[in-house]
Amino acid sequence: IGFLARINTRGAVEDQEAVRMHNLLSIADSPPALVNSECTVDEAVKAMSEHRVGAAVVVNGDALQGIFTERDVMLRVVREGLDPAKTRVSDVMTTNVECINADVEPANALEVMVRRRYRHLPVCDQGKIVGVLSSRHVLRGEVNRLLSELDSLEAFIMEDGHGG
Repeated sequence: IGFLARINTRGAVEDQEAVRMHNLLSIADSPPALVNSECTVDEAVKAMSEHRVGAAVVVNGDALQGIFTERDVMLRVVREGLDPAKTRVSDVMTTNVECINADVEPANALEVMVRRRYRHLPVCDQGKIVGVLSSRHVLRGEVNRLLSELDSLEAFIMEDGHGG
C-alpha cells in the first residue's frame, strides 16, 4: 500500500502522491551530517551536535568511507582513553558501511537494519549521500502508518452504510 498512505473505506489508496512522496528521504536526517575522514573526533562530534543527530557520515571527497556514531565515541574513544582533540575520526569510525537507495520502502529498510544490526544507515540517491536513516525514524513512521490504518478501519466499521 505504501508508507503512510491514505486508504478509503473501500480499501483503495486515496492519495497516490502521498505514497510516492513519503519515502526514506522524507523520514531521514537530510541533509546528513558529513565529515571528512581526516577530521578529529572533536570536529565530528561538533558536526553531529550542530545537526542534532547521533551519527555522521564519513567521506573522502564524495566517497563514503564509514560512519561515526555516538556508540563509536563511547566504545572506541572514551573507553579506550583516547584524546578526542587528537584522534582522527578515520581511526575510530565504523567501516564497511552500506548505503541504501532512497527509493526503498521504509519497511524494507527496517528489515535490513534489524537483520544487520544497524542503528544508522546512509541513504543514497544516484550515487550521492542524501541522508541518514535511524532505526528510530523508521519505527516512528511504521507506528504512524499502523495508526493511520487503524483509523481507516475504525472509520469503515463505524460508517453507517449498507448493512450497517
